[in-house]
Amino acid sequence: MTLFRSRLLSIALPLALSLAGASCTEPIAPPDPGAVLFEVESINTAWSWSWQGLVVDADGKVYAYDLSDTAPWSYSDEDHFTAAELEAKYAHHRKLERAVPAGEAASMYARVGDALAGTVTPPQGVCADAGIIRFSALLYDESTGTYRRLLLHQRGDVARTNTSPTARELYQWLADVTATGAGAGICDPNA
Repeated sequence: MTLFRSRLLSIALPLALSLAGASCTEPIAPPDPGAVLFEVESINTAWSWSWQGLVVDADGKVYAYDLSDTAPWSYSDEDHFTAAELEAKYAHHRKLERAVPAGEAASMYARVGDALAGTVTPPQGVCADAGIIRFSALLYDESTGTYRRLLLHQRGDVARTNTSPTARELYQWLADVTATGAGAGICDPNA
């Protein structure tokens, strides 16, 4: 009986593991896009209050916003926002910086599902007084009218990164599109 069990396990275990592995490689479909797809934000409170960012919308337009002349934005959750909260955030000193083809932006957003499979590394203190630059995809939930941040990469005083290879590709594309890739290796152990 023991011999039978060990033979059965030697056959069944590799089969079960291979089936489990196959299901883990299936891409996760991202939700349908909302009005905004990606965001890069830079926050620094070292010497004065500074909060600027760039957002890529569903039409491929890249807009800058600047909240540096405001009090810190109060929101209940750093990773979940209402559409109205984001609209107000992005309206402050809004300026069209550039545009990418809408199809390119949509194509990159379609890859977000693969990035959902990654995990975010624990926060790692790296620099001091550098602030943070955070690269994110924004996942829209039409049923609630809310967005959820999917962190792709973060550098600066506290560095974190999404372990998915697709998240890295999206971060690099976003850095190129927003011209925020300069100095990427500084304060970034994950560069």
